Order: sequence, then structure tokens, then C-alpha cells
Amino acid sequence: MEFLVIGNGSIGNRHSNNLRELNHNVYSYSYRKRSLLNKNYRQKLKLKGWEEFLNKDIDAVIIANTTNLHLDVAIEAAKKGKHIYIEKPLSTSFKDISILEELVNQENIKVDTGFMLRSHPNLIWLKRFIQDNDFGDLIYLKAQVGQDLRDWRENYNYKQRYCNDKNLGGGVVFDLIHELDLIQWIGGEVEELSSILFSHPSLGIKTETVAQISMKLKNNGLAQVHMDYHRPTFARKLEICFEKLVLRWDFKAGEIYSEDKDGFIKLENKVPKCFTRNDLFKDHMIHFISTIKDRSKKPRSSLNAGINALKLALATHASSNLKKHINLNQFKYH
Repeated sequence: MEFLVIGNGSIGNRHSNNLRELNHNVYSYSYRKRSLLNKNYRQKLKLKGWEEFLNKDIDAVIIANTTNLHLDVAIEAAKKGKHIYIEKPLSTSFKDISILEELVNQENIKVDTGFMLRSHPNLIWLKRFIQDNDFGDLIYLKAQVGQDLRDWRENYNYKQRYCNDKNLGGGVVFDLIHELDLIQWIGGEVEELSSILFSHPSLGIKTETVAQISMKLKNNGLAQVHMDYHRPTFARKLEICFEKLVLRWDFKAGEIYSEDKDGFIKLENKVPKCFTRNDLFKDHMIHFISTIKDRSKKPRSSLNAGINALKLALATHASSNLKKHINLNQFKYH
């Protein structure tokens, strides 16, 4: 199959390399060099813009540029009938979301929004485990993610990158939006939320570096999300409390433990020894490709899932700015 990857930063290069390893033909567009690189044959094509290449025989477009430009590419790709893998989050605003929705529905386009944690073997097991058992009512979910921004990548000047610019998708709410998706994927639809966002001066950036978000779910359960750019060591964890059982997931350990009413703790699921972080991206992409080949298959994270996560992110910012609860059914997205 033929793929066009828009944006050749770290995530764009990851997708290009994974697709090439999967024996697909890959073209990668660089905004900085205004050129297209055929990743298989090292052929460089000078272009005025990526739009020129959408008329080619491309099966799907992988959108991995800055968040504020996602929809520009997605809408043009949809007009040409190309399938779309769009990195999270969908955008930094709700502008033009309805245009993309309409095009996707009209053209029967397959879209995946790139929440690759939905392809984590622990979480796939966890979702099935919850669906197949009755542990009583869901009481609450707690999600945590954090890492010192200065340690994310080598030779990375974070003050000059997107994380220091809200308009480009910077700040923990947009940047670490996976947790907002997981809350809805596992716990269900969010009804209302309140949040406190804070930029700690130690990093010297303009965007929020810590977020505390409290949510009420439509099923009457509660959810809490903590995100930060400061934690000295990386952590990504999830705790789910039912009436009869508590489940805890630790990304670093690759393990899920349960604890029952008697305090008995059991290791329920563990990732294979050969598992790597890149497997998440590759497996998610493999599933996306399978939905193109078999139109009856559903994406792991649909366009609607991306829209729902974006709604939560926008409502989170609004709640902190306005210092009040937000009812998601009454909130006007913009």
C-alpha cells in the first residue's frame, strides 16, 4: 500500500519507519525542507506543499504535523477520498470538526485518531475483563501521567518547541490527552467536569504544566486525571474501583493487579517479555491498515473517539479559566 506521512518530526518518523518495516511504500513530507522523501528509495521531490501529492495514488494519509494544522490536512485528504490516520489530539479548537465529519461520512473514509494506548495488550485485556465480569457498580477511575519535560528527548530545547505554545497543542492537557481518552473508553461518557490548571515557574514555559481534572460520568461513577510535566521519573497509571474489586494498571511495569474485598492481591495480566513501546504504534497502525482492507472492521480509536477527547480537553481549559464546573451537554465548543 502507499502512504503519505505529513510531518517528519519524531512521531512522523516513527510511523514512516514502522510502515516501511511492514513493507509498505512510504512518502514523508517535510515542512521545513518543502520536500517529499520516499522512505523506501531515498528519492527527494521538491514540492510547493503536501497538497500536490494528494492527487497521486495514495491509499492513506498519516497526519503527524503540529496539532493546529491537523484538520487542514485531514479535510483536504478527505476531499480526495484518502483514508486518514490522524495523531492525537484532533485539533486545538472545534473549528471545522463538522466539516471533517461530513466528508468522512460522505466518502466512507476510514479514520483512526491515533490513541495508541488502546492497542496496549494490558488495556485490551483490561477492557475485556471488565466487560466479561460483574464487579458491581463502577465507583471511580483515577488516571495519572507525568514526566520531567526536560528528560523527554536528548538535545530537545522544550522552550522552543510546541509544548511552550498552546496554539500548537502545547500544555499537558493537549499533550497528554491519552488519559482523557482512556477515562471515556473504559469508564464511559463524561457528564460534567471541573479542573485546575497551573504553570509551575520551574520550567519557564507559558502553557500549563500541571492539571488536576475531576469528572462525573453518566453512569454515576467519578473520574480523576492528573497530568504533569514535572515528575522526576516517568509514571503512567490507572486505578479502577468497583464495589467488589479494585484494578490497578502500571504502564512501566506492564502489569495489572486486582485487589478484592478481603485484601487479596493478584497479578492478573502482564505484557510479554518481548513487548516494547514501539509495539503500541506498530500494532495500532496494523489495525488501521486492516480496516482499510476490510471495511467491516471498526477502528481502534474512531473519529468520534478523537472528537470526544477533544471536547474534554476544551472543557478542561474552559473550567480552569472560568473557575467553574462545566456541563458537557450545555458547553458550547469553539
